[in-house]
Amino acid sequence: MKKPITSKTLESIGFIRDLGRIQTCNLLSRNQVHYSVMLRGHFCGCKYILFCYNDKINYKINYISPMNTIEDFIRDIPNFPKEGILFKDIAPLLQSPKGVRLCLEELLKLIEGQKIDKVIGIESRGFFFATLLAQKLNAGFIPVRKPGKLPYKTLTQSYALEYGEDAVEIHIDAIEKGERILIHDDVLATGGTAEAVCKLVEKLGGNIVQCNFIMQLNFLNGKDKLKGYDVKSVLEY
Repeated sequence: MKKPITSKTLESIGFIRDLGRIQTCNLLSRNQVHYSVMLRGHFCGCKYILFCYNDKINYKINYISPMNTIEDFIRDIPNFPKEGILFKDIAPLLQSPKGVRLCLEELLKLIEGQKIDKVIGIESRGFFFATLLAQKLNAGFIPVRKPGKLPYKTLTQSYALEYGEDAVEIHIDAIEKGERILIHDDVLATGGTAEAVCKLVEKLGGNIVQCNFIMQLNFLNGKDKLKGYDVKSVLEY
């Protein structure tokens, strides 16, 4: 007689490891069971089809990813901030401790153990992981902001936009000559902002070790503006 399939049986073969508790179990046929799984309180629609033969469980998996990669935590927002743009939103990533941990681990791998004295975060989404990177690397954190946002004396660097220009600023005492600098932002798009930050670092005498991003949008060719620098990202689109 075939043994019943239970959550303990599945756990014993590592089948539902880290997926949380089974929410429903519906019989599809004599040898198939459909499970819907609750993942840390959020329904994720995971579907498992199990085939049983002679008291041994052979299984085929057909399911929606249970949030195990960084891309699972990034959502697409069409037509934001304007028509025709597909915005990559990292808010779900920031809301998930697991997502933040996964992303931080991958960003640290990009640096490959190099010595870093200061980590620059570019306003404003670059601040989130730049501070975490600085803490993990035992380095200082430097915010680079839009004009008028920093309270002390600043150095300013302008950069071109599609129509007009913008600028970023850094405190004049943020970097000592020869310090090894990691520049971080969430997205490398057209590259104008990152290029301006590189110029600020070099004006203050810092050495740029890497320009480091969660993702880069290759179709915008932002990397072309950062030639001569080590540019790396966790994701590419």
